Amino acid sequence: MVDLQLCSCRKITSLPPLGKLPVLRHLSIKGMDEVKEVAVEDFPSLETLIIEDMLGWEQWSWPNGINEDVGKFPKLRELTLGNCPVLIGKLPSYLLSLQKLDVYNCPRVTCLPEMLPCLRELNVGECQEEIFRSVPVLTSLRCLKIRRIFRACKLS
Repeated sequence: MVDLQLCSCRKITSLPPLGKLPVLRHLSIKGMDEVKEVAVEDFPSLETLIIEDMLGWEQWSWPNGINEDVGKFPKLRELTLGNCPVLIGKLPSYLLSLQKLDVYNCPRVTCLPEMLPCLRELNVGECQEEIFRSVPVLTSLRCLKIRRIFRACKLS
């Protein structure tokens, strides 16, 4: 299987081990409101990952609890994270083949990946300004779109 779309399965609470699909190239996960964690697995062939409208998704689940994702997404070229209002924590750190990154309406995501040497297009919208404090050197960047960035409110 090279293309998989999981859409509007609103009562599903966990995802199957998708990393067991070694030739999967395109993965789209949308509207699965009860999923709270998405496991970071090895995806040797994945080129496109879209995760949108995940209203209950709170965090990536890392093996051993540590963000050690070198080699997890070696061919990933496009990543879209959208409308994930309770997602917190870091995105995968080393996306060495990523060319396009879209992050929108993810107000609790505060860090971009650390290594993005091939990134050509970055689109960020409806996120906290803190997300830009983590921007690595982007020598390949050709297109940058920023919209509706806000300051986080500090609670006393």
